[in-house]
This record gives sequence, structure tokens and C-alpha cells, in this order.
Amino acid sequence: MPLPSQRNKANVGICVRVRPILSFDKSADIGVVTKCNEKSAKLTLVDPRHKGTDREYDFDSIYDGNVTTQEIFDERIREGLPGLFEGLNSTIFTHGATGSGKTYTMHGKEGKDG
Repeated sequence: MPLPSQRNKANVGICVRVRPILSFDKSADIGVVTKCNEKSAKLTLVDPRHKGTDREYDFDSIYDGNVTTQEIFDERIREGLPGLFEGLNSTIFTHGATGSGKTYTMHGKEGKDG
């Protein structure tokens, strides 16, 4: 039987954080390649070289580069803490290419939390 704080909760949630466009990206002149719709939790990948080939993906939640780590924590992580203290296992898994912001998201940098 589930613990009180975990009743009617999904076992797995997929949350996507799209990092902000960096100066390196701008200098490469590749254009915007993602569109985030936080309300519908849809991510659209756009290839500016091939019009009409956009691909859309659905997630449980999605955040663009303007959202802080604190906001993501408050919306997605905080609710699971009571279960953790009741003895449930919990994992936060980050995945992405080198330089995509995983370490920054989890740890931040000196003088600025992730």
C-alpha cells in the first residue's frame, strides 16, 4: 500500500529543461532550434534549414532557459521529499550532451546556485 504522501502519484515523471542560448550558439548562427510550450509541456525541434520538418514531443513538464533551478525544484522536486523521509527511494537523473548544463543545473557555480 502506498504511503500517504504518495497516493495518486505517478512513479516516473519526465521533466525537460532547455538551456538558454549561449553566446557560442549565437556566433555559430544556427538559429533557434527549440520551441518550448510550458503550458502544454510540448517541445518542438525546428531545423531552420529544412522547413516543414519540425518534430514535436510531449513531456510531463518542460522549462525554457529563463526558468531558475529553484522554480523547477519547487514545482517538481519538493513534492517528493515527504516520501523520501518516509522511506521511499528517489532518484533525480540528468541526461544530456557534454556542455548542455547538467552540472550547472544540479550544483550551480561559485556565487550562483544551480
